[in-house]
Amino acid sequence: MFFHLVITTKRRANTLKWTIKTCLHQNIDNFKVWVGDNRSEDGTKEVVDEWIQKDKNGSKIEYRLAPRDLSMTENYEFILHEVLKDVKDPNNEYIIYIGDDDAVIPNSLKMLDDILERHPVKSVAWRKPVYYWNNIGENSIPGLLQIESLRPNFKIHDAKAEMDKVSTDLALRVEMPETYHGANKARLFLDIIKQDGGTFFRAMWPDVYSRIRMAPYIGKSFIYIYQPITMHGISGASLGLKINHPFSDRKEVESEFGIEKSEEIAHPKLEVFPCAEIYNADSILVACEYDSSIKNFDFKVLIEKLVYKINHDSQDQEHYEHNLLKIRKIAEKNDLVPYLENYVKNNPIVSFQDDLEAYNNITWGYNPYTMKYHIDTIKYGFDNVYQAAMIVSEHIPCTPLIESSNYFLEVPFKDYVTNGVKIFFEKIISRIKR
Repeated sequence: MFFHLVITTKRRANTLKWTIKTCLHQNIDNFKVWVGDNRSEDGTKEVVDEWIQKDKNGSKIEYRLAPRDLSMTENYEFILHEVLKDVKDPNNEYIIYIGDDDAVIPNSLKMLDDILERHPVKSVAWRKPVYYWNNIGENSIPGLLQIESLRPNFKIHDAKAEMDKVSTDLALRVEMPETYHGANKARLFLDIIKQDGGTFFRAMWPDVYSRIRMAPYIGKSFIYIYQPITMHGISGASLGLKINHPFSDRKEVESEFGIEKSEEIAHPKLEVFPCAEIYNADSILVACEYDSSIKNFDFKVLIEKLVYKINHDSQDQEHYEHNLLKIRKIAEKNDLVPYLENYVKNNPIVSFQDDLEAYNNITWGYNPYTMKYHIDTIKYGFDNVYQAAMIVSEHIPCTPLIESSNYFLEVPFKDYVTNGVKIFFEKIISRIKR
């Protein structure tokens, strides 16, 4: 198999250099790194050129400059077509999108290659650790590395069945294929582009949209791995962080998306609202226009989910009223105002501020709120996603992956911690620092 690692970037040269380093730290040769630069003016081209000069073969990195300032979705589409021009065997070449503050786990492509040689499915996704860069800001925990418990197995899924569940409850499902942090056959992109009139990415959230649009094509030809191939990085420049934060700079968000008004992010039947349910609803509405097999959702379910969210996540009364007004606008667009008013009346607001504070105060060890192991990388002098990815790489079990849905293969972190996992991680970190 051959892998195309695709990085979309815009003005993040300081994190991009470490992301590229993770991509190149592999023990196989059958891959290429693509950088789709959305007209950056911060030395991005120089960072890429420096890595090209370091590449002994001189052929592992491809740089493409966007023809003009593009929206996020347009940049995804632009670099996709550049990659597809290079594809020679679409049934044996896979495309993996990551962000410019993310990481490919060192030497992980060998594990992915081994699985695909045995099971050449259309799509693969995996369990992802999360690293919070030191520049994340006061609204999160700088230097935090979250690692879920890992187990040496994978499971074959039915992507269409998972997508139908999303249409039913609009919940974000981790075990679904997508372009972002997923490996998908080039043939899959070519088939959908042909079916959809020359364009693959349609909605404003390209990663979420790809989950919905690809699922009918993938069906049961999908594997989910319970070990990481890539890692999600969250930096101060992360677009998801900006759009999800209630007090983010709307002008900055509009510039990133390449639009004139923030409201244009959402489908006309929706409003901009920072939650997975809106992202899924937006993508489903757009995808249904191109594939009648995609199951639509019930707007009453969406209203209920949004009310539940503001009841539990509102920071204060002003924040609550602000988001309730957005929900009301959605209800007005879909003739559901009486339903909304009745639902709000019967479901009063609840505050969980104390729980959030408890969550944010835990930066080391097992966290019962996330059920993940948390490492404070700043404590050890680490400050970039490459170093964090090395910790994860050292943690991955050496045993061969097996096909199994047996959850007993996973060692619960509560027990794992008491058996010395802290000492285990500290040994890994000491070895990396040397």
